[in-house]
Amino acid sequence: YLDPKGPMGQGTNKDIAEGFMKALEMHNVIIEDKEEFIDYSTNLFDSTALSSRMYPIVDNMRDLFIELKKKDFLLGIVTSDTDVSTANCLKELEIFEYIDFIGSDDGILPPKPNPGMMEAFCKEFSVQPEEVAVVGDTPTDMNFGMESRAGVIIGVLSGTSGKDVLDGKADIIIDS
Repeated sequence: YLDPKGPMGQGTNKDIAEGFMKALEMHNVIIEDKEEFIDYSTNLFDSTALSSRMYPIVDNMRDLFIELKKKDFLLGIVTSDTDVSTANCLKELEIFEYIDFIGSDDGILPPKPNPGMMEAFCKEFSVQPEEVAVVGDTPTDMNFGMESRAGVIIGVLSGTSGKDVLDGKADIIIDS
């Protein structure tokens, strides 16, 4: 079971590393240098992502992105993953070239649900948040849409969260 509200469901690599550290400490494992542990863990997550094969959750994902670009949509990805793992995933899924903006856990912009990445996207493309649709599968995605004043927030059930988790936060909920 993956808790959609927990760090594995919506946290950054640092959040996950901090969770592992707390779990180890609960079992009396002493971690001398907490910052070193977090750095090591996040680097390990990135190297694992680079050696992992990604599989699309829908058969026509690339076709969807091609059609959206034909209709002149600007496409952005805002994720709790790092630059390295995000780029690898998008390349593996053969959609990297269709993405206009990547906002990831780069240590510069604060992670979702902070609206900083929406502000960066809007500034780069001269659009207003009300012109942006946020599509996501976690409560953090829904909160990001709300905090950044997105025009519409779409919850997707093909990820980590069920309808009960997204209901009341999304304007629309779709299966996939």
